[in-house]
Amino acid sequence: MSRLISRYRHWLTYAYLGFLFLLWENTLSSLLGIYHFELRRTITGIIYYVSIFLFIGGFGEIINHLNRRFFPKTVWSWDRYVFLFVILLYIIIQRLARVYLYKLLTVHSPYIITAILIVFLIITILVGFIINRKLARRANSETSPAATKTFIVLFSIILTVLALAKVIRRYFPYTAFELSNIFVLALVAGVSLIFGFLLYRRVKSWAGLNRFLLLAPVLISIAAVLSPHIFFGNLTHSADKTEAKKSRPNVIILLFDALRADHVGACGGEMGLTPYIDDLARRGRAYVDCYSTSSWTFPAVFSLLTSRLPDRPALTLLGRLREEQPTLAHVLRKEGYYCTALSANPNVSELHGFSHSFDDFQLLQQKGPTQLLFPARENPLDVVYGLMSLKMELCYQLGFCSTNSITADWEQMNRLAGKSLASSSSQPQFLYMHYLEPHQPYISAPFSDGILDLEMLYYPIFGRRSRRAKTVEFKSMEAAVMEKLHQRYQDGVRNIDRAVEEMVETLDNLGMMDNTILIITADHGEEFYEHGGWDHGRTLFEESVRIPLIIIPPPGWAFQLPEQTAGVSIADIAPTVLDLVDAREILPGAEGFSLLDPYPRSDRPRYMAVEKGGLLWRSVTIGKQKLILREQVKSGEVDTLFFDHAADPQEHQNHYQPGVALIDSMALLLDEVTEAKMDVPVPRSNGLTHQQMQQLRALGYVD
Repeated sequence: MSRLISRYRHWLTYAYLGFLFLLWENTLSSLLGIYHFELRRTITGIIYYVSIFLFIGGFGEIINHLNRRFFPKTVWSWDRYVFLFVILLYIIIQRLARVYLYKLLTVHSPYIITAILIVFLIITILVGFIINRKLARRANSETSPAATKTFIVLFSIILTVLALAKVIRRYFPYTAFELSNIFVLALVAGVSLIFGFLLYRRVKSWAGLNRFLLLAPVLISIAAVLSPHIFFGNLTHSADKTEAKKSRPNVIILLFDALRADHVGACGGEMGLTPYIDDLARRGRAYVDCYSTSSWTFPAVFSLLTSRLPDRPALTLLGRLREEQPTLAHVLRKEGYYCTALSANPNVSELHGFSHSFDDFQLLQQKGPTQLLFPARENPLDVVYGLMSLKMELCYQLGFCSTNSITADWEQMNRLAGKSLASSSSQPQFLYMHYLEPHQPYISAPFSDGILDLEMLYYPIFGRRSRRAKTVEFKSMEAAVMEKLHQRYQDGVRNIDRAVEEMVETLDNLGMMDNTILIITADHGEEFYEHGGWDHGRTLFEESVRIPLIIIPPPGWAFQLPEQTAGVSIADIAPTVLDLVDAREILPGAEGFSLLDPYPRSDRPRYMAVEKGGLLWRSVTIGKQKLILREQVKSGEVDTLFFDHAADPQEHQNHYQPGVALIDSMALLLDEVTEAKMDVPVPRSNGLTHQQMQQLRALGYVD
């Protein structure tokens, strides 16, 4: 056994170093509040990091073999480990380097970025040769440092770079060169180097170093987990419940991205996914016939905040809300409200004009827990179709990837909302919260389908490439994949039920629930092959545009929310809020209606539109009838669909017949709305950051 260990001791050392690296990285993540122990992620992390270090060690062995052959004077006992550490430093630094290549040099081509990084790798290896040469000279001298001391020096350098990388990713991934942030990074580097210096002075033996490397991160992680509860407590629950009620009610809108109405029990769902929301809805009114104005985020939120139908370019381009456009927040600010928005979707951001009416607008960033060495993030070589999806799926199955790897998850959203409300002034509050759940990639709940699902790993690359073949095997696999994705989506819906429950608990603890109007809704729905497609933003079928809307007024509210027999639109939310708070002003240009008064007609038209791939979808719903016009933008060719929801709520039968008066009149209404909206274009938004491009690609908005 000892002979076998001696033969493979270098490879065992590589595996051991991989374990140590994971242990210390998770320790730093614990100190920053972005890592919590999970058994599955820990086990898969050890396996993965050991494998990565064996691979890096193998690459280093090749370089070291060349080094020993051509430069025999650089040979010494630790030369192979120098190359291991140098390559490891390259891997850590190059992930940050890609960001700044994109930001500072405005390099967009993945090929150019890859070429630059290859040159960077060559320079890194040359640096390794130089370091080895210097250390070899010292090792052959009488003042040669012990191997333990050499390892401590290398460990201190790695720890410093690792700490800097973690802090940059956690707090300012794209502003690290600002003066204040440089000071923070210098402080972090100084603390890490002092830590390494003390270790260098005090540790005298390899056994003592091993004990420290194994025990110290465990103790530090435990202290990091316990300290917030010991020293700070739960700040969200510290407000005085006897606080005097404000003269006007608070307004909180909880919008869940891509939430279908038929998955919420109170709005017609029968899956039992939202028991808390269903019970909460009994305090107010749930609208079972509410439509968005589009099937993707930007035009839908545009309508929610402005009570207007989106302009034509907004149906296909990611536009920008004009500063002169009045919004719900604009009017509420005039009414004395403090307006806050928390968004987890980069389509609802300052870049796209949604911030100008709010006192405090925050586009929240991802928090973790993806490891530094795990390849879940975009890579310049991901030009191969489906590779990014495969990496994301693998990371999800191994437990390293969740919603907060892309953007803020519901727990982070609720924590920030609680802090914002707890620190509010005496002003009444308007809070708009745009959650990502249950939006794709459907990873808000931990993977629970065995150890690995090979079918889900096979599909992103090989399955989609077989789409054209349409074989029986492919169709069967595609149906199975869609069913699994739908199950993950349902897990996301269960999480939004937890999110609402926690948010209501926070409001109760802050003494605000008795004076708050709570609105639960969505921007659009989601398709799961009900009409041959999936995702959203492509069609206007029911699964894409029918959304939940629940309004819960404060207890003892004088107003009654009547039933809306003519149906409801997302554009009705803003006028309803202003009516509920008894605002002195109306929202200029509003095309929606207040739901406090029943709409006087039973044939109210509700309009929807979306444009994708050169195909313009326009739709109007009146009562139980729905007309869809699909127009080829270039040729002008129109395909007409007409559905009767009384007999066919799932829209499987096209009942269109030419010359029918009702269909012709509905088509005329659509043409009039389209012509009116062509006259007022929404300016196109540009200037996306590297991070926003990554987020949009992960969310399916960028191919």
